[in-house]
Amino acid sequence: MLNGTAALGILSGGSGISAPTSISSLALFKQISKNEGKLRESFFNRDDIQKNIKDFKSKVTNFEDIDALVKDRKSLQFILTAFDLGSEINNPGKIKGILESDTTDLNSFANRLNDDRFAKLAKFVNADSNGLRNLRSASGQRTLTDKYLQNKFEQDVGGANSDIARAFYFLRNINSVTSTAGLLGDRQLRTIATTALRLPAEIAGQSLMRQINLIEAKFDFNRAVNTGANNAAVSDKSSKIKEDIQALELAKGQVKNAESALSIINNRLKNLRKQQFSLPSHMDTSDSGSNQKEIGVQTSAVKQLKKITGAN
Repeated sequence: MLNGTAALGILSGGSGISAPTSISSLALFKQISKNEGKLRESFFNRDDIQKNIKDFKSKVTNFEDIDALVKDRKSLQFILTAFDLGSEINNPGKIKGILESDTTDLNSFANRLNDDRFAKLAKFVNADSNGLRNLRSASGQRTLTDKYLQNKFEQDVGGANSDIARAFYFLRNINSVTSTAGLLGDRQLRTIATTALRLPAEIAGQSLMRQINLIEAKFDFNRAVNTGANNAAVSDKSSKIKEDIQALELAKGQVKNAESALSIINNRLKNLRKQQFSLPSHMDTSDSGSNQKEIGVQTSAVKQLKKITGAN
């Protein structure tokens, strides 16, 4: 696996090439990383973010099929953002074809695209086998929400500086890479690495071995391999801490919504109790009852009725 130092090195041109445009981005990234916990907490608690999550969960239960989902731009944007595909929002026809793909067929539309994010999206939704049940289930919505918050935060925290989102993506995914070939297999990581190493996009047309040699000539993956158990443990703990922070912030949002709902119910009960106490005492037979004067008249009328044949 590649450690954080190596990842930041490739982002900052640490392989020996100069990358003046990335120096300020790297400084900003380090500053954000220093305050990441507070920034994430503030982001997760934002009203617009919580509203996006609530709206999606509310709407997705009413979608009958993929067509309905694709037509709802806001819900579609939520799902695409979760899979780091937000830029595809203006390609609903393409997304529909991907979501309707048979993920078990290697020749399906989703599996034939050269970006595995589309296949991951299709596999998660699994509409071909389960319709939209995965999107409606509690576990599916929890997974999707976590992915949405992760990607949305990375996109949002850097503002107009897109390098920050790329840096987060690189560090979040690079630990799953064990070779240069693996890096080239991830379109996002490939773009980040070739850009940082100033390699032209045209190298994609060359053989895999040639591409590997070009990258390794500028960046030594062997030196970046992290074989230390301690570093691996630190990386694992860091990942779990981020997940815990995210889970806690989601829980806080849910508690806040629950408190609001309870407050509304409490106010309604108070109003009902007030209305109940203000009802006239129609059944009060005491001297203070509002209908006390009518009781004698009614009692006498009942006696007269009993005298009428057949009244009993």
